[in-house]
Amino acid sequence: MQSLIENSINEFKKIDKPIRIISHIDCDGIAAASILVKAFVRENKKFILSNVKQITPDLLKEIVLEPYKVIFFTDIGSGYLTLIDKYLKNYKIPLSLYSNLKKTI
Repeated sequence: MQSLIENSINEFKKIDKPIRIISHIDCDGIAAASILVKAFVRENKKFILSNVKQITPDLLKEIVLEPYKVIFFTDIGSGYLTLIDKYLKNYKIPLSLYSNLKKTI
């Protein structure tokens, strides 16, 4: 477990391009996004954050047009893995695993 965490931290530190954060627009999503934002600010990472009600094909089509290649989904996404996979195959997408994750990637 420790090496997994260390590997994740090392991969995070290698990111040198702006990062996209998509989070649920509820208290859990805002809290989760704020943790990422604080980490990104500490590491001087550039990012843009959007809080959304749900993930839709239209949202994912917009993301594809944006210059971001690393996308974090927080407190949202586990029910949309098939949709995310369809539109965002060429992106790095770190996953937060929840107990209700319906599909393993």
